[in-house]
Amino acid sequence: MKLKFTLIFALVSILATAQFTEKQLDGVEFLQMEDGSGGTIYGFTKGKIVIGPNFHIRGDGSRIYLYYDNEGITQGFGMAEVPSTGLMKLFEREDNIMHGKAFQMTGNQLNWAQIYKNGKIKKITEIAYTSKLSNRKNCIGNCIDGFGMFQTSDEQLLFGYFKGMQPITPVIHVFKSGSMYQGAMKKWEREGFGKYKYSSDGSYYIGMWKKNKRHGLGIWFNKDGSIYKKGYFKKDELKINM
Repeated sequence: MKLKFTLIFALVSILATAQFTEKQLDGVEFLQMEDGSGGTIYGFTKGKIVIGPNFHIRGDGSRIYLYYDNEGITQGFGMAEVPSTGLMKLFEREDNIMHGKAFQMTGNQLNWAQIYKNGKIKKITEIAYTSKLSNRKNCIGNCIDGFGMFQTSDEQLLFGYFKGMQPITPVIHVFKSGSMYQGAMKKWEREGFGKYKYSSDGSYYIGMWKKNKRHGLGIWFNKDGSIYKKGYFKKDELKINM
């Protein structure tokens, strides 16, 4: 009975953190509202519940990126930024608390990298990186099963966690063009919630991804912060405007 309960619980957890499909969009609306403290919140709601990708620009200029499941609970990848100082904190969440891999940078400097369990630090993972060790060509740190910085043969830079030599959530992926992705990744592909800033025009997309394409609920901003597109994307194109 215990095994059966565990399997059911795991299945419910997987379904809760999966992104919304086109068939689940009935009643979903775009959200843009003032937070009462000089900031603005962008995202989506279903009824009175905040769901999906959410972007909060606070009155002090700091920015919070979170993903809400169908019960309004934060899950999976999240990020905090302070553009004025260059601070970036990337992390995983489960049931509204820090749970999983996380790291924080200020500019190009790593502040810390650690793994959380139920909101508390379980393991420090930065030692190989800060010691300038390497277990792989073009790597600083542990780019096989740990935390490190890896440069590909075509000058792409990946900074974050690796498993089986593949980058996994959370990760910063910088392209030779200067475009940058911060978010969830699976098997070298953007998969799940994340932010992508395009070097070509300075615009940035905050939302869901599938196999490197914009796919799911998302908001695409112009460089000046105005909204370019919003709604449900499918294979890189906006399919349902909201």
